[in-house]
Amino acid sequence: MQTVGGTGMPPLLRNRSGTVTGLAVEGRSEEIRTASYATINPDYFRTLGIPLKQGRDFADRDRDGSPSVAIVNESFARRYFPNEQCLGRRVSSWVHRKDWLTIVGIVGDARDEVEKEPNPEIFLPYLQDGEPSMTLFVRTAGNPRLWEGAVRRQVASADKDQPPHDFATLEQLQAASHTPRRVNLLLLSAFAGLGLILASVGIYGVVSYSVSQRTHEMGIRIALGARQSEILKLAVGQGLYLALAGIGIGLAASMAITRLLRTMLFGVKPNDPVTYLEVGLLLSGVALLACYIPARRATEVDPMVALRYE
Repeated sequence: MQTVGGTGMPPLLRNRSGTVTGLAVEGRSEEIRTASYATINPDYFRTLGIPLKQGRDFADRDRDGSPSVAIVNESFARRYFPNEQCLGRRVSSWVHRKDWLTIVGIVGDARDEVEKEPNPEIFLPYLQDGEPSMTLFVRTAGNPRLWEGAVRRQVASADKDQPPHDFATLEQLQAASHTPRRVNLLLLSAFAGLGLILASVGIYGVVSYSVSQRTHEMGIRIALGARQSEILKLAVGQGLYLALAGIGIGLAASMAITRLLRTMLFGVKPNDPVTYLEVGLLLSGVALLACYIPARRATEVDPMVALRYE
């Protein structure tokens, strides 16, 4: 084990649990501000790899009887102290039993929900604001599962009446927090795939039927001396023109409604040109086959048979 950090409410679950506190800033008379909060031990940030940007981390001296302190994240500093020095300012929190907390440090933002920007967060030292339970985070040099027994023994040696009731890696905790979103995306992907299949079948059926209905016309053209290549070019060109017009309208409509997907995406633009290009090429290929196959068959039919075709 390298470091051990603890918190009363683990990340990825903090905002969902409603752990929000009201705040007042010393010297300001504005309405109450809000921020997510968590109580942590001094090694919490180092264990989770959250960088300290300014000031200091909590220390063992930050306990009952010492001045009340707090650490905030960069989103907190940007929102509530724009163009001001945040360190040394004092805030009052509803969850704190004392009047004022002095901000002694600023840490980097850590996302609790990947599709949302980080919320303002304020962290309180565990020795000043203890909670009935704590989640421990252990940073290891190798496979964390190999350390489960050692962690359980260490906790039991400190207090045998407080055994750990669960053990999971941070990756598992992250995956669990994404489960509802993953289910929604899988369902959306399934419906999108089904829609693409239906669109392809529909395009093929409509275009191929339209071309096959022109067998009589093709027979007349062949009887009058038109070459097969000219017939193919005519049929494929006219069929593709209609298909591409429909594909263009569909892509334009999809670009207009993809704004509804913004809340389900993170780090990905809803209007992805590569996706539009791939879907457009796929549907264009289907339309090309739908034009070429029946036109090819029609050009191979004897002109006298084609002239009698109904």
